[in-house]
Amino acid sequence: MLTERLDDAHLGRRIGQWLTDPAHARAVGEQSAAIVRGATEVLSDDSVQRGIEDLLEHRVRAIPVAPFVGKAIDAGIDAGHHDVVLSSTLTGLNKFLRQSDHVPAAARRGIAVVGT
Repeated sequence: MLTERLDDAHLGRRIGQWLTDPAHARAVGEQSAAIVRGATEVLSDDSVQRGIEDLLEHRVRAIPVAPFVGKAIDAGIDAGHHDVVLSSTLTGLNKFLRQSDHVPAAARRGIAVVGT
């Protein structure tokens, strides 16, 4: 019942319309800035930094990069740059594997030998 009443109230549309008034938008912006300032004063720098890093990492990891990478590879191959695409891919993979914490040290040493 409550959900239906909230749906019928069209709160999102009403808030959006209310925010089209520059004075309302400015007031919301000022209040939001005050909240952020207050939160940063209360929280330690380390907590704020960690929170921002976690938020950004979550957002970045949520971005589907495979379609973009696929289009970039297709564009490179279609333009006749197969060798550059392959060379760049292998160089990047080699660098990733050398620097990855998830690859055992023995494997990284083997990669270093092959990569030299």
